Formats: sequence, C-alpha cells, structure tokens
Amino acid sequence: MSFLTKNKRFIQKNYPSLISLIEDDDINDPMCTITETKNNETNMVVTVDRQEYFLHSKYNATAEARNWISTLQSEVTSSGHVLLFGIGLGYFLEALLELSEVVQVYVCEPSIIVFNQMIRTRDISKMFSDSRIKLVAVGENPLFLKQIANQISTYLVSNRLVTAIPPIYKRLFMQTFEDLSNDLKDSMIDQIGNLQTYTTFQNLWITNVLKNMRHTIISSSVNLLENAWEGSKAIVVGSGPSLQEDISYLKQLKDKCLIIAAGSSIQALQYNGIQPHLVVSMDGGEPNLRVFENIDTSQVPLLFIPQINSDILEIYKGEMVFALFTRDLISNYLWSNHSIPKFLNTSTVTGTAIQAARYMGATEIILMGQDLSYPQNQFYTPGVAHIPVELQKKQLDEAANLFVPNVDGGENPTTLKMHITLRDLEVLIKLEMINGLSFTNASRRGAHIEGTEYRALDDLITELLELPSRDFNVAVRIESPTKDNQVKLLEQMKTKLDYILKQSKTVEQKLKVMLETVEIMKKNSSARNRAKVNKNLNKVDELWKWITNRETFTVFFAFTRGHHMNIYKRYIPMIVETQDPLKKAELISEHLGNLLARLKEFLPELQELLKNTLDHLDILSTEIRGDTNERLV
Repeated sequence: MSFLTKNKRFIQKNYPSLISLIEDDDINDPMCTITETKNNETNMVVTVDRQEYFLHSKYNATAEARNWISTLQSEVTSSGHVLLFGIGLGYFLEALLELSEVVQVYVCEPSIIVFNQMIRTRDISKMFSDSRIKLVAVGENPLFLKQIANQISTYLVSNRLVTAIPPIYKRLFMQTFEDLSNDLKDSMIDQIGNLQTYTTFQNLWITNVLKNMRHTIISSSVNLLENAWEGSKAIVVGSGPSLQEDISYLKQLKDKCLIIAAGSSIQALQYNGIQPHLVVSMDGGEPNLRVFENIDTSQVPLLFIPQINSDILEIYKGEMVFALFTRDLISNYLWSNHSIPKFLNTSTVTGTAIQAARYMGATEIILMGQDLSYPQNQFYTPGVAHIPVELQKKQLDEAANLFVPNVDGGENPTTLKMHITLRDLEVLIKLEMINGLSFTNASRRGAHIEGTEYRALDDLITELLELPSRDFNVAVRIESPTKDNQVKLLEQMKTKLDYILKQSKTVEQKLKVMLETVEIMKKNSSARNRAKVNKNLNKVDELWKWITNRETFTVFFAFTRGHHMNIYKRYIPMIVETQDPLKKAELISEHLGNLLARLKEFLPELQELLKNTLDHLDILSTEIRGDTNERLV
C-alpha cells in the first residue's frame, strides 16, 4: 500500500477537514521537488525567485530537527503549549513530540504542496496519532489564519504559548507567520475581552432572552424581509463623528438605497430630521435603553436580537421583527422547531446590520459614520447622547497611546476595545465578501477597514442618485403572527421551559451528589487509598456524563457559564492523560470541582428565572386569548 493511500485513510478517519486538500494526481511542481539526504531520508527542494532551498538538512534531517528543538526546550518546559508553524516533511513535529514536557501542540503548515508531498513520501500515522496534538491546520489564506488564531486562543487565555518556527520557514513563510502571530495576538485579546464581557453580562443576557419571549412570540421574524430588496445598495449608518459631514446626503437617498441605522446612530439621524428604513439593535445594557428613550420609536421599524435590553421592547411603538444570534444557545433551543434567521455574533451592532442588509437582498454595503476610532479626538456625531460626557472623556484619554491607520493615510487614536471591534468587523466583512457582498467605506477620516474601498460620499452621490427609485418601506411588509399561531407558539415555549425547570431540579440533585463524591475522593486521595479513589473516579465520571448530556448543561449552563466551562476544558487533556489515580483525583477535585460549584450556585437563579418567565407567559396567554385587539405590550 502506498504512503498516499495509507495516509489518506488515516486523515479521513482522524482529520476529515484536511481531506479536501489532498491532491489525487501526482505533484509535478518544479518549485517543490523531492530528493534525499545523505543518510537516505526524504527531503525536499523549494525554489523561490530562482533560489533553491532545502527544506531539511542535506545530511541528516532528523538530527537537524532535534538540534533545533533542543534550543526551545527551556521555553517548552516552562509552558508546555506550543504552536509549531511549519512541519516540513514531519521531522520538526517528530522532534517536538519527543519532548515529554510538551502538553499541547497546535500544528500549522502554511504550504498545501509541502503537506501533499509529506503524505506521499512518509507514514504520518504515528506522529499525528499523538493525543497532544490539538489542532492541525494547512494553508495560508488570511481568513483561514484568523480562524486558526481564534481556535487556538480559546484554549490559551490562561496559558503562555511558545511559538516555534523552523529557520527555513522564517525564510520562506515569514510574512504568513507574522500575519498569524498578529491574528493570534488580536484573538487572545478578544478572548480576554469576551471573558470580561461574559462575566459582566452573563446573567443579563439570559434575563433579557427570557423576558423578551413575550415579544418574540407575538412578533414575526425577519424572514418576512428575505430578499425583499434584491440587488439593492444598503447604507449602514454608525454614530462616528464623520457622520455629521455627510448626513444631509441621506435625505436625497431615501428612495435610492436601503438606509439602516446601526444601534445608537438612530439618535443622530432623527436629530437631523432623517428617518431610516430600519434600526437594528442587540445590546442588553442600560446605555442602549437610553438610546431608545431619546428617540421617537413610532417612526422606524426595529430589528432586534433577543438579548436586547428588555425594557426597550416594552417602550417601542413601531413595527418589530427579530433574528437570532448563532451563539445564543437558549434562543436557538427554544426556536429549534422554527426557521428563524440566524446571524453571526459580532462585537458591534454594525456587524448585525450588515448581515441584515445582505439577508434583505443588498449586494453592496456603504458604511457611513463607521469611524471605529476617534478621529480628531472626537467621540460621537452630534445628536448621540446616551453616553455621559465624562465617560466619553475617560475613553478618549485611554486612546492616547494606541493608533490605527485612517482612510486619509494618517492615523487615528483608538482604544483596545475599539481596535478589537474593528478587527472583528473586518473578519465579518471578509466572510460576507465570500457571500458576494462588496463594501464601500464612506466614513471621512475614519479608520481604514480591510476589505472595503474608501470613497467619499461627495464622489459617490452622483452615482447613487442615478439608481432607480425603489420603495424601501419596511413597515408595510411586517405582519404579526395570527392569534392562533401566537397561542400555539406560546404553548410550545411553555412546554419547553417547564421541561427545563423540572430537569434542572434533577440536575441539581446530581450536582449535589457529585460535589459530595469529589469531597470524599479528596479525603481518600489524601489517605492514598487508590482502590476507593478509583471507585470515586468512576462515580464522578458516571454522574458527569449524565449531567453533560442534558439540555440544562448543553444549553443553559453553556450559554451563561460558558467561560467557566472553557477554563475547565483547558485541563481536560492533562486529566485524561494522567494515569496515576491520585494525581487524577487531585486535578479533578481542583478544576472540575470549581466548575461544579459555579454550576450549582447558578441553578437556583436559573429556576427562579424560568418560574418568572412561565408566570409572564401565563399572563400573555390570557392577553392573547382576550377580546382586545390592542397591541400586546
């Protein structure tokens, strides 16, 4: 059996995502040719700009790889977590895996050709079967590198990562490595930000999702608007200071472009006498409520996400539709029997507005007021008044030392949070470009946004005014579900919530027993009673499997306590690979024990939320079945 056939079977079974990269035909690339070392090991010659480079030593590939790895041993010993950028024909990876200090390895091979040559010339099954390998990625597409960085960073918020790049890869792929390193840095910062966000908003989100059920039940989803304005151009308006210079143009474009207010910009638009066709909102915090307290909510339809501040929906007088976030596990569970459009979670409402525009049929997005920085040390455009001036000043002070390129070739001050928001939006833009969207950034002096072309609205306006006139009236397309459908949906939701409430009480009992077992196991471990510890480990494993297969865990715990679960997941490889039952018991007691305590303390709060929601749905049921034709609020 050839190496290719054997390796292909192995990859199909163990790394199926890589199977599409395998070329079935022979590799006849004159830039990458197979040769041998002096001691008959497989080697490869790579030609770049007419210069030949051997991928490995011409004499002894294994010895060279071991010598290189030895220079990293002290770093690897202190960390244990390694990103290996470039495996060559496998020798670099094999040498790394010989170090017992290695805990986890993330493998990135930038060259698809090198990967294909490796699987044709060497048996990879042994090295790639090592359980310490947590990720294998092949390729150097910029969007792909960002995805790799995001995957790695989810494991490593609390651990130091050693990046290992063989010298030959520094010569051949240094730019790709630097791109990945920058993406990884941004992603790690983003993960830390997400952790802080989850810590702050975890309970607020679930509260809003459940409270807002009385509105999602009686509202239609955004699927009423699918492709309603196919082939149109959409203007997504932000609150940046640049908006003021071009805002007057929007009055001329009301029948030329679909105008969408992204969150707080609705204040600036109404302040200037402009009613957009739609406002999109998702934030659950108090500042977002102040946005809608500052405007006339009867004038513009609202597209909301269920995590939105629940008081906003109570005061909103205009038409409303909703969509779900892909990572809103609770809403996705509750609406699993219905085809509700789902948008990717983004750190900015602009990302949600872009996805909504694409869903409604737009093929080009024009960004206005999307400065994503603080040009000329300005915070918002006039009319945006939901953030206190002293808080704006504080954030501007924080922006004194960090800068991003702007559309004029200069730099704008920014904060770390705003920088993350910019990078997050750029990733979404690249994804949407795959869906066929094109992007124009018309935000004067705003940050340069990758994936967009900057054109001032002065240059665009003539072209836009020549577009055919269209009716972009969103409100006339929105219809509420019939009373019968509302009643049917309400009963479905009540059934699901009641099921979770009852299940959570059983989970609570299981958690109680599990925590007691962990405490007993700690005592048995201290007494070095291996027989009893093994018995305890089996019981903990049995209880944990039961709990983790219940919706209370996979949906409600995962949504509200996901960051605690991710922290525990980082220690799972160490726990699994530990053979000594006493050491395993110690690791489980510390890391799983902490998670169990977090879950147990949350359950009474979850149960109270579920009970209150069921009570509110009972009231809603009475309102729906009543004789009133008034809108339910």
